[in-house]
Amino acid sequence: MRLVWVKYSKCKNIEPFKIDGFDLEPGELCILETSRGVELGKVLSRPFEMEVEGELCSVLRKAQAEDVEAYKKNIEDEKEAFGIAKRKIAEHGLPMKLVEVEYMLDRKKIFFYFISEDRVDFRLLVRDLASIFKTRIEMRQIGVRDEVRILGGLGMCGWPVCCANFLRKFESVSIRMAKEQNLVLNPSKISGVCGRLLCCLLYEYPVYKELWNGLPPVGTKVITPDGEKGEIVGINLLNRKLMVELDSGRFLNFSIEELEIKEKGGPPKDELVEEIQGDILPEEDR
Repeated sequence: MRLVWVKYSKCKNIEPFKIDGFDLEPGELCILETSRGVELGKVLSRPFEMEVEGELCSVLRKAQAEDVEAYKKNIEDEKEAFGIAKRKIAEHGLPMKLVEVEYMLDRKKIFFYFISEDRVDFRLLVRDLASIFKTRIEMRQIGVRDEVRILGGLGMCGWPVCCANFLRKFESVSIRMAKEQNLVLNPSKISGVCGRLLCCLLYEYPVYKELWNGLPPVGTKVITPDGEKGEIVGINLLNRKLMVELDSGRFLNFSIEELEIKEKGGPPKDELVEEIQGDILPEEDR
């Protein structure tokens, strides 16, 4: 199947689409037929061949000037629709926070993205909105990670947040990943703009996980090549060096091959992780 990668929608989805009969270059705009309707997308790759199981949505054609104008008009109308919907939510007294409004390119459907801690009965709200906008209304409840993906922002690194930039989907992130990378387990240091664990904790985790193999935990009693006794007080994973506090009070670095293990110490890693995450993380991130 001939495919091309495309980013589309306010949720910044990145997916492969079928393309047939014409070529597209990265950066070009195109018209897509998605499960939600007709949308405008931005091409991220040149066409390529790949075997795919199941059906994929298609690129209908290259975007024309009138398509771009229609998209710009939708953007302006979405701002007005946002204000109207926000007032209606307040009138109905619904416990929901409106995040974004999105028209489909052909205006046959309009999406309202919102956040709420509980399920919301918005049937009367939908009825009011449908009478105002004269089109199909769809309410989409999203999470805080999706909110940041839609609205965007800058991470603590100074770059645009990954979820709004290049991530295709959200992966599961756990406190264990921060622990095994020897990061400071401070919520403000390992949490993103959304308040959840940083997505980038995933990037280097497999390497650190492999580096931990064969290394004893902090607190392990050891004997040095000179016969001195000591205790491991620190671990440098990148060069696989162990800092040992000798009984004489000195601190020296050794490789694991140079030391004789006398008595392993420290709590099991899983128990330590459970203790830490119980203190600093909301239940949904454990």
